[in-house]
Amino acid sequence: MRPLLFSLLLFCLFQESFAANQRPPRGGRRPIPPLAPRCLTDYQKLAPREDRRVYDQRDFLFRHHAQFAAISTQDNMAFLQLAARANRGEATPAKLFAYFENAVLKELNERVVLDKDLVTALTNLHKDLVWDLISRDPVLKDMVVGKYYDFKSLQFAFSQNTPELRRRLATVLETANSRYAEYVQKLVESNGWQERTRGLTSDLRSWYHGAISQNPYEAAVNARFSRTQTGPAVLRTDAEAAAWRAQAVRATTLLRPWVQGRFAGVPGFLTEGTLSAELIETILKVEPLSNTNEAYLQAVVESIRDRFQVEITHREANGLRNYLNYANRLSPPLYIPERVVISMDRPAAAVVSMDFRGQNARNIEETLKALARTEKGTEAERRLAVLEGEARATAALEADRAAFRETMQAIYPGVEVHFTGDDGMVFLSELPSPEIEARILREWTNRAGAKGRPTIEHFEVGDLRVAVEERSPLVQEAEKIEKTLRKNLIKSVPRALLNRILLQPTLVPRAGRGPQVIVRIRGEPGVVVPDSVRETIVKLLQENGYLDAQVEVLP
Repeated sequence: MRPLLFSLLLFCLFQESFAANQRPPRGGRRPIPPLAPRCLTDYQKLAPREDRRVYDQRDFLFRHHAQFAAISTQDNMAFLQLAARANRGEATPAKLFAYFENAVLKELNERVVLDKDLVTALTNLHKDLVWDLISRDPVLKDMVVGKYYDFKSLQFAFSQNTPELRRRLATVLETANSRYAEYVQKLVESNGWQERTRGLTSDLRSWYHGAISQNPYEAAVNARFSRTQTGPAVLRTDAEAAAWRAQAVRATTLLRPWVQGRFAGVPGFLTEGTLSAELIETILKVEPLSNTNEAYLQAVVESIRDRFQVEITHREANGLRNYLNYANRLSPPLYIPERVVISMDRPAAAVVSMDFRGQNARNIEETLKALARTEKGTEAERRLAVLEGEARATAALEADRAAFRETMQAIYPGVEVHFTGDDGMVFLSELPSPEIEARILREWTNRAGAKGRPTIEHFEVGDLRVAVEERSPLVQEAEKIEKTLRKNLIKSVPRALLNRILLQPTLVPRAGRGPQVIVRIRGEPGVVVPDSVRETIVKLLQENGYLDAQVEVLP
């Protein structure tokens, strides 16, 4: 077997070298050379079944795609400076920007895959495919003047904007999506993911979308337009998305007076005459009983009734949804210069996790406020106002991150705090005592109030060790407990009070049965948590199968 494998690898290397040095036919374009994994695929066909290594297996993804290392933090910082100038309309070396994104990241994390580490590896696999195709293309690679990546997107700036370049970029997305679908299909089937898919997630060729424009903001918005189109994703342009963007601007202008007049007297519903982040988050989090428009609108009606104590019709629910969707079209992406991969395979006895919930809603709120302030402005003025709003949303997230770092380092001096997207995490070498776990909640609420979603997960209990692949699902189970509790508490606890109360679930694994659940509750400084809140939480936990859960209210 080894001589055969060695010969095959030599053949692959020779074939790639030969392809890379071929001259394109006169008047034509050089074909994009095949990816290295093609050689691996060929080897699978030749090797005996017991020796085959399937490219899309979970362990292979974790081993080879846990991180994306082709673009550095320095590259990101340089790109952001270039992007800011281009978005202001200033002259730059870049004539075209390309934006590639995982359009279903949230759905994969929360409904389909249910393993954030695996979703990260799957997303990085697609980044590697796109990067390989661009960096090995004889035309594209020499025109790259800026590059950026984060947990969701991959972006490039090019020195030219020619029909040939645009055609090649379109081929990159199509080829990457096709190969990705081929690689990942077995993983989808073996894990039964297709049973949990709907919409874009039902077609692997629609997980990742892309678009181009003369500035990075509009490239990102054009990619968002791509999500609304049917069939496998194709590279979208300004010509296709311009009318869609303009419609969003007009619609937000027309809908705002209705929203302001109808809901001005509803506490918490509006901010500066437009939808508040709290209302936006309420709509974003609705869970309809079925996948129908009527069920969705009913879920919006009920969620708004529970939280804001106001009755609305299905028609009004549809108007709010439309207003939100139009704003979301124009909401800029959040830029994260430094990408830190939080891998669960590091040695740890426990982990403290913080989900800075509501960041997307906060970003959309800032977009709506910017559009409201600039209704009579030019397109460039409105774009700048929206981008300034995004900067404020990002600054708020950075303040929350700083508070979490200060909280953990006050208890564990010098401890490393990891951040990725809107998540923070601290790995502990020793199990925290109940007193330490309570102190974490006190320190956090003293600094940040009732923001975020803190959870604690134990990975070592006596001789019991939580397997690496079960760690991320354990964190997600703790987050789901908090979401479920908060969703149901709003039915009996006034929103003004619930918004000032924080819940901290702790999960302690047990052999042969589900984890022990401990929920600590604390209000912001000066807020007293009524006994009825604790009693309701105990009841809710029991109804959800956590029969021996412990619930404690901290002073």
